[in-house]
Amino acid sequence: MEELQKALAVTVMVMMTPAAPAVMGVQRAMVAKQAEVVAVMGAEMLEDEVRYRLEVKQLAIEHLAVELLAVTAAKSVIAITLVTEEAGAAVKVANTAAMNSAATAGA
Repeated sequence: MEELQKALAVTVMVMMTPAAPAVMGVQRAMVAKQAEVVAVMGAEMLEDEVRYRLEVKQLAIEHLAVELLAVTAAKSVIAITLVTEEAGAAVKVANTAAMNSAATAGA
């Protein structure tokens, strides 16, 4: 950014300098070269911005993937809990039926 400011300051100084036509030609060439440098710097800055935005989007995708894994894990825990509770209820029903059957047979 500092180089960009220096290049722009030199450009303004060159434009405001009243000089002979030969010097002006050299100055114009310098200004053209500086403009080229500024354009390259701008392109590099734009490339950095695009790269940064891509990295942010990749991090967001990774974050969503982690959240999806957490939700999937939570669903698995809920499913296991439900199956365990159903199995426990089935055991209680079987025990009750066995007791009733034994009581009926003993009577």
